[in-house]
Amino acid sequence: AVALKPGEEAEAKAQALLPEQLLSATQLSVHRDQRNKVWSIQDPFDEDGTVVVKENRARGIKKFTYRFKASKGQRHWDNAWEMLRRGVKSPMPIAYYEQTEDSGITHNYYVCEYVDAAFSVRQAFTAFGEGEESFKGFSKEKIIKAVAKYSCNMHDEKIIHHDLTGGNLLVTTENDEINITAIDIGRATIYPKQHVTEQQRLLDIMRCCYKLNWPNRELFMDYYYEAYGRKFAKRWKTSLSYYDWKLRTKKKLKRLLKGKWRKVK
Repeated sequence: AVALKPGEEAEAKAQALLPEQLLSATQLSVHRDQRNKVWSIQDPFDEDGTVVVKENRARGIKKFTYRFKASKGQRHWDNAWEMLRRGVKSPMPIAYYEQTEDSGITHNYYVCEYVDAAFSVRQAFTAFGEGEESFKGFSKEKIIKAVAKYSCNMHDEKIIHHDLTGGNLLVTTENDEINITAIDIGRATIYPKQHVTEQQRLLDIMRCCYKLNWPNRELFMDYYYEAYGRKFAKRWKTSLSYYDWKLRTKKKLKRLLKGKWRKVK
């Protein structure tokens, strides 16, 4: 599938964005290269523009499961259009492709616009957690309020991100105003009618609050309540404490296993 701007020809654009063209293009930067790979290249139709490519590598059981559900590339595509339709910022989708074999879908690719972000929410929240009162010329209160308001609006629009970490929230600025954009939206759930519950909201936002210290977490929640129109039950602190413990335990286990692996080698 390919999105067309006025004056663009479908066949020419589709050919220019085929996987073999994406893979052979000069990589301007590589944003991630683990289970999946994310990188940016020059826009084939705009020498001054940049696009982002996400290659989702389907291995093992994923090849089989993609027979019964949409691939990651298609989910990014579908979710992006629906989020934009509901007024929730996400990078503009450009195309997605799927490579198939008899065993099912192998690799699939998603192409979207590049967000020239001033900074990520993770960078800002890490600074605030370390005691800074401003970041990149913006006050702590202004940034935290913008993130809380964006998150609440997303939930009000019946969207759960499922991986709402600070690294997946990009901040752009214009005329001293802050705009938030969500990326990595392939896991998102978008409900047609039913409202998002308090528990669903909390499970989503506790990831982006992780880098904040407790006073700033309370500030975030106050701004979220302001946008939401009511407060959560007091158990929200317990949920965040559990998430802190979970991540600390995960890091300790990784260090332990890494140390044992070195000894074996």
